[in-house]
Parts: sequence; C-alpha cells; structure tokens
Amino acid sequence: MKYLDFLNTFRGFNSISLQEIKNVFGSVNYAQLTNWRKSGLIKPVKRSIFVLPEQKMDINLLANELNYSYISLEYALSYYQMIPDIVRVATSVSKNRHEKINN
Repeated sequence: MKYLDFLNTFRGFNSISLQEIKNVFGSVNYAQLTNWRKSGLIKPVKRSIFVLPEQKMDINLLANELNYSYISLEYALSYYQMIPDIVRVATSVSKNRHEKINN
C-alpha cells in the first residue's frame, strides 16, 4: 500500500477506519500506518479511526461517526444561527457510551 494510492482512495472521506482500509486494500500494514502517523501524513482521532490532515472535515459527521450519537442542542442552535452566541465546541451526546474524546 503506497501513500499516494491511500490518499487518492480516501480523499473524499470524512474519517477512515481500519475496516475501510481492509475493504479497499485487503489488509492493513500497521507499521506503515504508524510511520504515516508519526510523520503527520494521517492523524488519529480515536483508536482505529484516522483523518487526513489537509482535508476539511465536517465536525458534525465526525461526531456521529465516533459516538453514534447526536450533537448538543447549543451547538445545533448556533450552527443554524437560531441563537446569537457562537458555540465553538461541539459536544456529542449519547445514552450508551461514557467516554471523553478531545481533539
């Protein structure tokens, strides 16, 4: 697996999971992913989920992909400009998971 092939394949993805890499390339070279992470070619978001650093990601989709949950009411109201405040932190709410992810 070469980085250019990886980049061309996953350029339009909001996040990249290990399962998606396995589906496309057949297997995962963990040493290669570690080298790419250390050199800054990919960024880990959570265990087994990565993003491309130069790609603009949708924080709402990423919060949903990470937690299978919903964004907070304050963030949603600010996003749709229904309140005058600007909420800069997206809080993801879920009834099933109890974890905190900071990125």
